[in-house]
Amino acid sequence: MQIGIPDEGSHHLTVVAVVKAGNVSVAATYTFHVGTAGLVSPLAGEDVGHQVPLAAAGPGDLTGATFQYRRADTDAWADIPAAQVTAADSKAVVWPATISGGKLSGLLWDTGALPADGQLQIRTRFEGDDSPAPSEAVSVTLNRVDVLTQLIDLDSIAEPDTAESYALDAAEGRAEADPDVFAPPYLDDGTGKIVAPVTDTAAAPEAGATITLTDIPLDQGSDDGSAEGDPDTDVDAPAGEDGVADPIATQDTTITPVTEKVGHSQAELQSITDEVLLLTEDDIPGASQLVTAAIDAENNRVVVEVPAGNDMVADALGQRYGRDTIAVRVAPEVAALRSSAGRYSDVSPFRGAAAFRSIIPRSDGNFTEYRCTTAFPWTHEGKPYMLTAGHCTSGNGYMDSWNPEVTYAPVAYDNWNNSKGSVKLAGKSYYSGDLSTGKVIDNKYSVSARIYKGGPTGSQTRRVQDRWTTRSKVGQKFCHGGSTTGEVCGWKVTSGKQTVKYGDGTILKNATRAKKNSGTCIYPGDSGGAIYTVLSNGHIYAKGVNSGGLCAGWGIGSDGNDDGWNDDKDCSDATDWDCEILFTDIKLAEDALPGLVKKW
Repeated sequence: MQIGIPDEGSHHLTVVAVVKAGNVSVAATYTFHVGTAGLVSPLAGEDVGHQVPLAAAGPGDLTGATFQYRRADTDAWADIPAAQVTAADSKAVVWPATISGGKLSGLLWDTGALPADGQLQIRTRFEGDDSPAPSEAVSVTLNRVDVLTQLIDLDSIAEPDTAESYALDAAEGRAEADPDVFAPPYLDDGTGKIVAPVTDTAAAPEAGATITLTDIPLDQGSDDGSAEGDPDTDVDAPAGEDGVADPIATQDTTITPVTEKVGHSQAELQSITDEVLLLTEDDIPGASQLVTAAIDAENNRVVVEVPAGNDMVADALGQRYGRDTIAVRVAPEVAALRSSAGRYSDVSPFRGAAAFRSIIPRSDGNFTEYRCTTAFPWTHEGKPYMLTAGHCTSGNGYMDSWNPEVTYAPVAYDNWNNSKGSVKLAGKSYYSGDLSTGKVIDNKYSVSARIYKGGPTGSQTRRVQDRWTTRSKVGQKFCHGGSTTGEVCGWKVTSGKQTVKYGDGTILKNATRAKKNSGTCIYPGDSGGAIYTVLSNGHIYAKGVNSGGLCAGWGIGSDGNDDGWNDDKDCSDATDWDCEILFTDIKLAEDALPGLVKKW
């Protein structure tokens, strides 16, 4: 067999064997060179990214090579700056680089200094006795995955009003109901419009159909914790707690989304989010560095976070999923993301945002204990329950009050595998974050629709007037109540439906992420705590359940360690980065678990 090779340089020949039955063998690929000397890498027509492998080959008497590039035929050739190239041993490169035995490989060109993607031509200029002319030019396409290094600017994130939140929730419901042709919707900060993208223009009329909102609240509270509310004077939980919540001001309105055609559907982006943190080093080099993944609806892509810059990871993700489908954010603080499982004299009727002991039986007959925080009193079929985070408990465990210590609730439902992370509850097709409920021992103990406020040792409480019935939206503000830090306000949502790999390897799925720039953060023992907004009357709307977060890495404490226990808990100082918190929306909790938040 003769194969015509039209151009000099290096080529790949792929060979398969086909038997009479039509079975095809595994492909074998051979690299060979035509001509006197030329490029081995990259090959003509390739897409290249942040890191471009450079290699050349030629006669054995060649002594050196210099790699050059240009944008177009009309441009002059320029040496690739040696400072942008590293050798296999990470040493600096000097042109001409030494060729040994006619081969030069293991060089990586960092293309970060090139201002724009597009066409590139690359060639090699050789050195040595009777050295050949420069190699034939190889044309490649520079197509880099976006690497984001800027910090999230909380002040630039607008808070949506109630109508926008409800309308966006409805648009998200449409996308989840038909995920193959709908894409994740978003609120356009510039126009104030709900944008409902589609991958097929035939679906545009359905995506852009008017959303009718009826009896939605005018106000669901804020992150202002200064409102006092009414005092908690009840010894027993009042009978009216399970009744209808107090009347509130509502509104009726309609919102019509605008549509646009995009390349990636809800199903495609969600599948990437679900898979990417499960990748191993065998799948892509550097996979172990991947910490979070979330859909960036406005840009129709998935954003993955890593603690340190790694262009090789970015290129590998782009090759796997498509360079316009994924972006990488370099965020050093995510290295410290962890669950915060580790106020103190809560008695029946038990309240939310209180310390409790999680008792987990072990196979040796002993028990493991953790301090966590209750979120909200819960009710199901008229019986009392308590809601907290799933990673605080186990299916065969118990919830004990802190002081005095009494066992008041065996665990009833738990959606967290303590070695893997979020799991789907029976009968549910989706992940529901990090949740657990304990069934309070009826006729012996009860719960009250209140949560603790003030500092870690505070005894005053807030009344749970109602709960959020939509998922959290970017820009919304809230407070958090934990047994370590007490009531901390000033949080702002930065991302929803997030997938996060904690430091212990467990993976949190379908979570909301929020941040604050200064003040007290969350700390060990706050896990399971209450996420809520405060109304002007001091009552609260339940919003979520704390899973974990960081004040990266919780600062350096007085003992010289960064474990958080002796830190000043202030993320404003030089030893800390911004605070972050991860939580499960209360709407998701009520959808996934039997029962609902107890209100009064």
